[in-house]
Amino acid sequence: MSAWFLYLLTILDAVNIFAAATLFASIIGIIVCGLLLDDCYNDLDKTRYQKWLRRAIIVIPIALVPLVFVPSTRTAMVIVGVHYVSNVDELGELAPKAVKGLNKLLSSYLQSDDES
Repeated sequence: MSAWFLYLLTILDAVNIFAAATLFASIIGIIVCGLLLDDCYNDLDKTRYQKWLRRAIIVIPIALVPLVFVPSTRTAMVIVGVHYVSNVDELGELAPKAVKGLNKLLSSYLQSDDES
């Protein structure tokens, strides 16, 4: 496993936070543009606000993709850990206590992920 892959695993939570903030800003932008495009603001340049409204509507699905499909850091670590444990040929040569400890660690990650 490369260092770059480990780094990407550790920043998954930041990716989700950024996507959530982008989604929130887009929704606020849609609300503000919708209010400014109302008929009570006749003296404003409505084409400018329509352009920003279109951009905000395009950004929402883009921001939803990471929120739905990018796992949390903890979940990704568990997935990688289970993958490596299940694919190691030398696992039978490890001490039984080490295998039990690894299973206990993965189980605790899964249980704490379910609680949150």
